Amino acid sequence: MAPIQTLNDPEKKQAAGRPFSEGNESVRPVYYKLAALNGALIGLAVCLGVWGREIFILRNLPVTPKYGSIILASLLVIGLCSVTGWLTARLARTAVTVLLWLLTAVLVTFIISFQPFQLRTAVVWLTNRKFWGLNTYPFVDLSSLSLIGIVVAGFFILLILLLLAVFQDYRLTNLQAEMGNGRWPTGPVWKSLLLPLPLVFLAAFLTIQIMGAGSWQAVPLVYQGIEVSRAYDGDLFELGRREGVNYNALRGVRDQLSADYSLTLSEIDPVSLTTNVAAIFSDGAWINCRVVNEQLSYCYDASPPYTSGLAGLLAGESEPADCQDCFPTPEPAAQAWLDAHQGQFGNDPHISRQAQFGSYVIMTITSSDGSQTAECLFQGVSNVKLLRCQSMP
Repeated sequence: MAPIQTLNDPEKKQAAGRPFSEGNESVRPVYYKLAALNGALIGLAVCLGVWGREIFILRNLPVTPKYGSIILASLLVIGLCSVTGWLTARLARTAVTVLLWLLTAVLVTFIISFQPFQLRTAVVWLTNRKFWGLNTYPFVDLSSLSLIGIVVAGFFILLILLLLAVFQDYRLTNLQAEMGNGRWPTGPVWKSLLLPLPLVFLAAFLTIQIMGAGSWQAVPLVYQGIEVSRAYDGDLFELGRREGVNYNALRGVRDQLSADYSLTLSEIDPVSLTTNVAAIFSDGAWINCRVVNEQLSYCYDASPPYTSGLAGLLAGESEPADCQDCFPTPEPAAQAWLDAHQGQFGNDPHISRQAQFGSYVIMTITSSDGSQTAECLFQGVSNVKLLRCQSMP
């Protein structure tokens, strides 16, 4: 009977200590592949720790866009960690390995911090060309102090990746010796690769808690408020006192709530811990809900500036004294277009919402006789601006 070889065999120990020794060049591709796989698994654990809870909670909610920026951020993190694993295996210098993984940890921290803002905006640009170049989800502060704060917030990710970098060569050479020239990792190798991942997951989870990047949590809160307010016929204030949720915030728009609707983040202000969520209903109703520090604050009819206000501007009317912010504030280019087209859309133009990402909204105007069509771009939530309008062929 042939002897059973383990990692304790002298030959395997020797192979583990010098995987690329003379006559043993065939293990190089195996080692590089193992290093890239190790990096990809580390990146996957980071993604699950940061975005796993968000993915799970939003899975059944009518929110749009939902996972685009998370998918993009995850691909960047997993790809970056995989390349770092492969590159450090090629260079095979412990000091270089540590430095490259520290740099990777910093870059991963920035990706996590930018996901709700720059990456979400990038996904909008890629999926809807009409919003190209618009800063739909602006990052509030890009000062050097803010960037340093992001790195500090990623302390736990930096720490765990530093520890894994220090022991990477030792772990991988032993795992490569176990694999031999095999193309795919065996059960024990998978077990060893997965062993440190719970710590990576925990470090990532702690990082996102420290960053406080929880703007997405406003979405399920608004969803809960709408569903409860639609189904409950009693006093929303008393119900809110019992359940600890300010359902009374929806009292003023209760008659606009219906079963078919979608939710979208309309504005994020991490400095004031304020997030605005727009709810667009299939019957044309349109409300905006403000969430402050994870509590429903106030919901109101969002449509007047975009519909009746725009129609009023086209007709040359002034904003009613009893309806503050019912008219948008036109920018000079938009005002020039309004002056040139005043009265051309008739007394009762049809105005409909075409698309919205962040606080940018595109509305379509069709004249009462159907002879003219135009698109108008708005920006803002509480103080709505009319940026521009253009006639459509």
